[in-house]
Amino acid sequence: ENLIVVFNHLVFIFIIIINSFFELFFKDFSINNQSRIIIEKGMNLPEVSNLLKKNNIISNELAFKFWIRVNFAEKKIKFGEYEFKNEVSINKVVRKLKSGELFYRKLSIIEGSSRYDLLKKIEMIYPNEEIKFDKLSSYIVADTYFYNIAEGPEKLIKNINKISLDISTKLWIQRDSSVPFKNFKDILILS
Repeated sequence: ENLIVVFNHLVFIFIIIINSFFELFFKDFSINNQSRIIIEKGMNLPEVSNLLKKNNIISNELAFKFWIRVNFAEKKIKFGEYEFKNEVSINKVVRKLKSGELFYRKLSIIEGSSRYDLLKKIEMIYPNEEIKFDKLSSYIVADTYFYNIAEGPEKLIKNINKISLDISTKLWIQRDSSVPFKNFKDILILS
């Protein structure tokens, strides 16, 4: 009979532990506003957990650090900008940081924009960075470009240049060959 009582107590304690485990790591809690954070390259786990706590994305730094370590995710956190909204749990936050589910901003270049206009836009996005005018391609195509703020201006410019080149090449290949264009610049001048 004493054995049954001890067993019942152990089962009860086990149920409380399991329930606490799920409450701590898997229960969603509401975020009042959407929160965006930037995890910089080289940030360590205490810095990341402090950033998440300061932005009310997690409520328990110790539980977050524990869950990261249990999941062997400390070295798998991807740097970049993340957006959290609605409901999150520690488990969902860890999965997002491990998978690199980043938040991408958009930059729209309108028709008729010059390289100088684009340079000014990029300088507004990255005011503390030196951006060289000659890094911008001569053939910038009006489009909407997506970028992650943490990747820096070089990556944004490289992306804009590559997409512009891809679009330019496609347009050049698809042109009406009976129209006497010498190069893609002629098409841009005409448009």
